Amino acid sequence: MPDSADLDPAADKLAAAGINHRRGSLPWFLAAVGRFTEAREIARIYRTHVTDAGLGPLALSNLGHMAFGLGITHASLGLPDDARKAFAAAHDTYVQIDHHAVIAFAHLSELMDVSIPYRTRNYLERRQLADAAQSSLAKARGAFASGMSERLAQLAVMYLDGRWSEARAIAAESSSHGTYILRSQLTHALAPIAWHQGHFLEAWQQVDSLLPDGPRSSPGSVVLLDALMLQRLAANLALGEGDKERARAWLEANDSWLSWSGSVLGRAENEITWSRFHRHRDESTSAWDRSERALAAAEAPHQPLALIDAHRLKGELARERGDADTAELHLAQSLNLADACHIPFQRALSLVALAELRATTDREGAVELAREARTFCEPLEAQPTLDRIDALTANLSSTHRSPEAPAGLTRREFDVLQLVAKGLTDVEIGDQLFISSRTVSQHLRSVYGKLDVRSRTEATRFSYEHGIL
Repeated sequence: MPDSADLDPAADKLAAAGINHRRGSLPWFLAAVGRFTEAREIARIYRTHVTDAGLGPLALSNLGHMAFGLGITHASLGLPDDARKAFAAAHDTYVQIDHHAVIAFAHLSELMDVSIPYRTRNYLERRQLADAAQSSLAKARGAFASGMSERLAQLAVMYLDGRWSEARAIAAESSSHGTYILRSQLTHALAPIAWHQGHFLEAWQQVDSLLPDGPRSSPGSVVLLDALMLQRLAANLALGEGDKERARAWLEANDSWLSWSGSVLGRAENEITWSRFHRHRDESTSAWDRSERALAAAEAPHQPLALIDAHRLKGELARERGDADTAELHLAQSLNLADACHIPFQRALSLVALAELRATTDREGAVELAREARTFCEPLEAQPTLDRIDALTANLSSTHRSPEAPAGLTRREFDVLQLVAKGLTDVEIGDQLFISSRTVSQHLRSVYGKLDVRSRTEATRFSYEHGIL
C-alpha cells in the first residue's frame, strides 16, 4: 500500500526539495513553547515551497499548522492583527479538509492569545469564539478519549464572566482533557479561580502540575503562556504567605522566560507582580516605578485586561502616598475598563479599592461601594476579597462611632492612635487601615509630635486620659 504522502503532489514537491511534508507542523509546536524565531523561519521556508503547488490533504493540513504557529507567534510578540489573520488562514485551511479538532484549537488559541488579552472589550467576540470551538469539538468527539466534555471550550470565558461554579462543574465532569490546548483552558480558569476563592493549596497544585521543578524549570520545556501565568500566580501566592524570597525566585524565573522567548504578552503582568512584590516589602519608590512600567507595557500594544489591573494598582499606590486625586483617577479608569470589558470580578476589585480610598472622606459612599462589591463576590465565593470587604466595613463602622480627633490630629493619625492604644503593631495597623507599615510609622511620628509624647506607652496613656478608647 503506498505511503499517504504519495497521494499528495505538494508532499512530493517538498520531498524533492529535501523537506518532509510534516515539517509544516513545526511552527505550531515551536511557537507554543516560545521558540518564535525558529517558528517564523521554518514557516517562511515551508510556505515558499508550497505556494505554487497543487495542495492535497497532507500539505493543506500542514499549511494550516504553519499558519497556526504564526498566529501564536504574532500574538505573543504583540502583533494581534497579524495573529488574527494567521488564525483565520489556519481555520480556512482546516475547513477545506473537515479537520474539526484543529478548527476548534484555532478558535481557542485565537480566544486565549488574541481576543482575551488584546480585544477584551469585545466580550461578544470571546463568547462567539468559545461557542464555535465547542461546536467543532462536538463534531470531532470521536478523535478524543471518552470522558472529555466539549464544554471545556467555555472555561476561560466563564472565568471572566463570573460563572465560576459552572466552570468548576465542567472541569469535574471531564475525566479526560485531551491535548495541551484543552488543558490550557483548565489552567487559565481553575488556577486563578482557586487563588481568588482562597483555595491556595489547589492553586499551588495547578502550578506544580505544569512546573514540577518550580522556579528552576527551563524555558521551552512547557507551553510558554501557560508557564508565564503560573509563575506570576506562584509569586502572588508566595507573597500572600509572606515568603518574599520564594516570590522573588518565581518572578526572576518569569523574567528569564520572557527574556529568552522575547514574548510581549506577559510583560505588563510581570511588571504588575514586581510592583506588588516591592509593595509588600514597603519599597514604595520601586513599587511606584514598576507600576509606571506596567502601565506603559499594557498600553503598547493595548491590552485592556492588563490595564484594568495596572490602573487599580497605581491607584492603590497613589492612595498610600496620600495622593487622593491621582488615586481617584486611576481607580476610576480601572473601574470603567472593567465595565467596558464585562468582567464582574475585576469590577468588584476596583470597587473595593475605591471604597478604601473614600473611607476617610465619604463614609457613606465607601459603604455603598463595599456593599456593591460584596454582591459580586458572594456568588463567586471570592473569600479573600470578602475578608477585605469585611475588614473595611468594620473599620468604617468603628470610624463612624469615633469621637473628634484631639490636638490637631488628622483623621488618619487619629485612626493610628486608636489602634496603637489597642496594642496593635505597625504591621497590624497597616493591615487594618490598608496602608503600609512604613506609612503607619510616619503617621505615628506625627502623632508623637502633636501630642508631645515620646513612646507608644505615652500615646496609649494619652488615649485613656482623653477617652479615645
